[in-house]
Amino acid sequence: MIVSPGTKMKRMNAIFRSFFAFFLVTGCLAWSPTSRADGPAKLALLIANEKYDARVGAIQNSSRNAALIEAALKTAGFSVTILKDSDFRMLESGLQRFAYEVRRAGKNAVSFLYYSGHGLAARQSEANYLIPVDVDNTTDESLWRHSFALSKIIEILEQHAPDTTHFVVLDAARSELNRSGASQDAGKGLVPVAGVANILFAYATAPKLSALDKGSDASVFAKTLAEEILKPDIDAATMFRNVQARVKKATGQTPWLSPVSLPAIYFLESSAHRKLLEEKKLAEAVQPAAGKDPRVGESFRDCKYCPEIIVLPSGSFVMGSPDNEPEHTRSEGPQHKVTFAKPFAAGKFTITFAEWDACVANGGCGSHTPDDNGWGRNDMPVINVGWDDAQAYVKWLAKTTGKKYRLLSEAEWEYIARAGTSTPFWWGSGISSDQANYNGTGILYRGGGKYGVSRQKTVPVRTFDPNPWGVYQVHGNVWEWVEDCWNTDYNGAPSDGSARTTGNCGSYVVRGGAWTMGATDLRAANRIWYGAKDRNEDIGFRIARTLD
Repeated sequence: MIVSPGTKMKRMNAIFRSFFAFFLVTGCLAWSPTSRADGPAKLALLIANEKYDARVGAIQNSSRNAALIEAALKTAGFSVTILKDSDFRMLESGLQRFAYEVRRAGKNAVSFLYYSGHGLAARQSEANYLIPVDVDNTTDESLWRHSFALSKIIEILEQHAPDTTHFVVLDAARSELNRSGASQDAGKGLVPVAGVANILFAYATAPKLSALDKGSDASVFAKTLAEEILKPDIDAATMFRNVQARVKKATGQTPWLSPVSLPAIYFLESSAHRKLLEEKKLAEAVQPAAGKDPRVGESFRDCKYCPEIIVLPSGSFVMGSPDNEPEHTRSEGPQHKVTFAKPFAAGKFTITFAEWDACVANGGCGSHTPDDNGWGRNDMPVINVGWDDAQAYVKWLAKTTGKKYRLLSEAEWEYIARAGTSTPFWWGSGISSDQANYNGTGILYRGGGKYGVSRQKTVPVRTFDPNPWGVYQVHGNVWEWVEDCWNTDYNGAPSDGSARTTGNCGSYVVRGGAWTMGATDLRAANRIWYGAKDRNEDIGFRIARTLD
């Protein structure tokens, strides 16, 4: 079997990384984050307090309330934890652990916190408290010291999971509470919570009122909430408003909801509804630029999720390297003139994980979700994608926008990389790791340069200066797939800048060098190949668009 250039080095690195990954997994398995294949992680903590001291006031239905909510949430795909009859320390440790798990689940996770038990607000401070079961009386000021402040819960959630959407449901303003002494001086129920951007609060009844939930059966509020959770394809904010209306009609008490704007979140969603939303999202992604295409040097996006592209000039250049260029290889010749008759557009940056993930979310890219190696997604260059994957992305982009998106030809790539220069790098003849991301601790480039650092991973696509045409990272960070089949030299290469679609078309050209490679591999003329299905941690791609 023929091994492509750079593959041997990759295999040695892979052996080390596999050993390192085995160490991490076997040593830290208990710390793996929660994940779900069919959507964001959904976690719930249900707290049911009912075994209070008689001097506080017994409650009979908290555990039944929690059981109803648990069954509904599990049907909706939540991972549920229940705390029963919690004292202060159990409350604190349980909340801390829950918030930690939510954070590990990622910023797209959904958290649901339900409390059934005694709660009230201090009249003087207007602060809400949940009463643990180890409070033995409500007659003196120690009540406030021994109770758990709602502000503390908010602090825990914001500290550990600030980017998560939280639902905090308090079935707490109980009429069974023994109101004497300190508690008599408190308001009857809870007080409203000032708007917290990512938290929806729901009370079983209106502020400063108590809920009448006597008897051994579950509360009307808990029953109604469980029933509404089980109704599919209703966003959570609407679901809580439905609970509010039904409870008011049934009992006269009006559950309170905090005035907060949240993204549409569905606790229980049918596949048909999910497909409908994906189609709607795809339709909304198409926002064609008005009027004609921008002029040379101007950048633009064709749609909300499209990569930023820049218009490049028509013109000519000499492709390949001269025989006397340090590290020149036979595949870089013979040098030949290439002419671009018309301007065209190309990505200012290599495609990012955010852009790739948008393709997957909108039904494209074969649903392939490449690993980011733990380096982050968003504005990091997408990696672990093959030539076939890159073709799937440009096909999706073309279908989404109606524009002629494609991969760059090899000639277009080098034309952009040189940006009117003829030196090995657009900035000159030498290179350092202050100018590009590569292995700066390896062999020095014979054309000039100095030792630097090896970052051992990719960096965000906006790192380092753009070239004179406004294009970023044409040297280093990740290799870039181009359209051309592999040929061992330029004999017979097109002179009009089009892709070469003859030769070894089971393998395709990559250009630009990468974080794994030495300085010589970053030269504008350097070229190697990989198989169409090769998915490596140092290969990405940049797109092109034929202008109208």
